[in-house]
Amino acid sequence: KVKKLRQTTILGYAMSQPFTIINTNTQKQFTVSKDYVIISTLIKKQLELDPSFDYIEIETTDYAIETVVDYMNHHQGREKAHPEMPLLSRVMRDVCVDPYDAILVDRLSESPGGFSNLYTVTYLAHTLQINTLLYLTCAKIASLIKGQPLDQIRQILL
Repeated sequence: KVKKLRQTTILGYAMSQPFTIINTNTQKQFTVSKDYVIISTLIKKQLELDPSFDYIEIETTDYAIETVVDYMNHHQGREKAHPEMPLLSRVMRDVCVDPYDAILVDRLSESPGGFSNLYTVTYLAHTLQINTLLYLTCAKIASLIKGQPLDQIRQILL
């Protein structure tokens, strides 16, 4: 669902023009600069068609949106290199170009929601077409199953 909304709330960032992501589950709104949100191919294409486009509604968790907004703000709308495949190490800080990225995905898999948060952010990155974040979360999943016996892989993936 994509609708227009006039949103001027700015939540702690110096923004040229605000863009709002609304969680339809909780109605919570997350604001990020249009300059940064263009890391999402889906949103970037919509903005090219309609420059006044300023919000999107998504059904997911607040934690997933907070993570994606944090990622957008850190990378400031620019795609960075993603880990090389196949992974040379199971340790994310060894394979990530940006130390922030390693911390982000390690935090996802170690958070109280565990693998569920990692999978939810992976799905959201896929939905919004944030390719570098999608590759990053998939690399984390690969690092978790690399070298594991089949029964352990099943536990991780289910």
